[in-house]
Amino acid sequence: MNITALIRKTIFIFALIWAMFMSIVLVNHFVDGTLAWDIFFVSLVIITIPFLIAHIVPKLPIVSLLEEIHELNEEQYIEGEGNEIYLFHTPNIMHYPKKLFRFLRGDF
Repeated sequence: MNITALIRKTIFIFALIWAMFMSIVLVNHFVDGTLAWDIFFVSLVIITIPFLIAHIVPKLPIVSLLEEIHELNEEQYIEGEGNEIYLFHTPNIMHYPKKLFRFLRGDF
């Protein structure tokens, strides 16, 4: 998946969650009888701003920089695929208990 599309989808998800939260706030104001036109329009602006940010962010230069870093990391991972270091390499695991037993027996 393209990293730009992933960033955009993530920001849209956060914007949707924010819009649902603000809609609940508007409904609560309506039910309480405190909903005025200024609260209504301010809430609409607050709901709209994250969607505008999600629309603009993929076009920013920092996104292209992050894409380049992501591609370089993928290339490094592919190059180093056969050179993994295993934490539990079996000859080393068996070496230390044998060394411990030799120490306990007194065979230095």
